Amino acid sequence: MKNKIKLILLFIILPFLFFSCGFKPMLKEQNLQNLNIKKITYKGLNNLTILLKNSINLKENKNLERGYNIILKVTEDINSITKNTSGITTEESIKINIELMIKDHKENIILEDNFYEKRNVTVTNNPSSDNEIKNIERRNIISALTRKLLFSIQSEIQLKK
Repeated sequence: MKNKIKLILLFIILPFLFFSCGFKPMLKEQNLQNLNIKKITYKGLNNLTILLKNSINLKENKNLERGYNIILKVTEDINSITKNTSGITTEESIKINIELMIKDHKENIILEDNFYEKRNVTVTNNPSSDNEIKNIERRNIISALTRKLLFSIQSEIQLKK
């Protein structure tokens, strides 16, 4: 009797183990090679656009007749959020905003979106240390924004196919 129940359970569980439902995480396995991107234009502060370009890693194919044009505009805003009793800034907020625009081969806008991330950093009396911390936070912000951008670009272009 017990062997019969084990055998029945085995036949019920095995198909689930061998045949999955087909779920594939979109962010983990991004296939960005088939997106048909003709041109990518980066606008904004040079150091941020270089960080974004290195992080996003999208390939252009200028030979495409019906490719997409992607325009990315990067801006940064640094604000003082905390000051001590002497009026000296002790904490700043770094906000990086990326405006995304995707155009089709006829220059029709198919997507416009904004993405931003914000981080707070402590300001000390050591400017070189503060600059290094800000650069690390900029890289972290760009990395987080890149994931959002790639997901948005991939999902929008695949919807149009």
